[in-house]
Amino acid sequence: RSIVTIYCPAYTPSKPSTTTYPYNDTHNASSSLTYPYRPVRKKTVSEMNVYERVSHSQTLKSNATTHFQSKSYQLALQLYGQAVDTIRFVQHDSHSSNTLRADLVELMIACSNNAGTCCIQLGKFREAKAFAKNALLLLDALYKKRGKNIHTILLQGGLTDVKLFGEWRCKSYLLMSK
Repeated sequence: RSIVTIYCPAYTPSKPSTTTYPYNDTHNASSSLTYPYRPVRKKTVSEMNVYERVSHSQTLKSNATTHFQSKSYQLALQLYGQAVDTIRFVQHDSHSSNTLRADLVELMIACSNNAGTCCIQLGKFREAKAFAKNALLLLDALYKKRGKNIHTILLQGGLTDVKLFGEWRCKSYLLMSK
């Protein structure tokens, strides 16, 4: 058994930082490995650029869907809510392209409707109505601009008007009626 020593040249406090980890090497008992590392904290949402926010939101949505399928509705609701909060104001960023805005609209509508469904399962009908109303506002705005850039990008990405203005709109109305 040998020791792995990790030294961080990028982070140099008054005394160099090292961390040792046990390392099993069956071929050479006297071997030693050194890895440079730089401790990095996780970015907060406010520090993320628009593309990182969308990516983070998509990850949250995926994790929420997994929890929803396993009937962990409270955790799924929290994750869908975080996904919506992560991208809520991104579409107003001057760096947002139309493709990015289309991704934002799709994520916001899907996560809002899915969060509303979680609320129904948890008996939180007032919250379900609020999430459904958000989805309907986005769908109504998109419907008024159908045929324009964002709508066209969504259609090219595989969504259809039937899914957007039929299925998703119906789901929102059903959530509001509970």
